[in-house]
Amino acid sequence: MELWFWRGATAVAVLGWVSTWWAALEMPPAPYVVEPVVREVAARPVVRVVQRDVPVTAASIAAPASVEAIEARVRAEVVAELEEEERTRRERRHAERFEEMLDRVAAFAEAEDLTITEEEALERAVRAMHERMRALGPLERGGPPDPAHREAVHVSFQQMDQDIRAALGDPLADAFHESMRPPGGPPPPPPL
Repeated sequence: MELWFWRGATAVAVLGWVSTWWAALEMPPAPYVVEPVVREVAARPVVRVVQRDVPVTAASIAAPASVEAIEARVRAEVVAELEEEERTRRERRHAERFEEMLDRVAAFAEAEDLTITEEEALERAVRAMHERMRALGPLERGGPPDPAHREAVHVSFQQMDQDIRAALGDPLADAFHESMRPPGGPPPPPPL
C-alpha cells in the first residue's frame, strides 16, 4: 500500500511541476524594458522602467545564424582545438624521444670509451638528424606516405650514417647503430 501512495504522490508532483512550467512558457512577454538613465547629480546610473516602442517580433531584430552555420562554426573551432592539442602532444613526444636518444648516445660513448671529440661529433650528427626530421614535419594522416617525404627521410638517415661513420669509423658506427635499434628488432618496412 505504501508503494502505491508514493507512486501517486510522485505522479502528482511531476504533473504540478510540468503545468507550472507550461504556464510560465505561455505567458506573454512584458511590454516594458529596463533602460538605464543617468541623472546629473547621481554618481551611478539609475534604472527606470520605460514603455517598449518596438514589438519583440520587429524586423529590426537580427535573426540568429542558421543552425547549419552555427554547427559549422562550432565544428571548426573543435577541430582547431583538437589539431592544436595533437600538435602539442606530438612536439612533447618528439622532445622526449630526442632526450632519450641523447641519453643513449651518452651511454654508448661511456660504454665504448669514446673520446670527447668523438662523443661531440656523434651528438652533432644526432642533433643534425633531429633538426632535419623537424624540418620535414609529420607524415600526412590517411593513405600511404608521400614518396617525396619518404625519400627525404631516407636521405636524412643516409646523411646521419655518413656523419657517424666519419666521426667514429665503420666498426664503431655499426655498433652504435645496433645499440640504437629498438628492442625486438626494427619495425617492418612500410608497404610500397
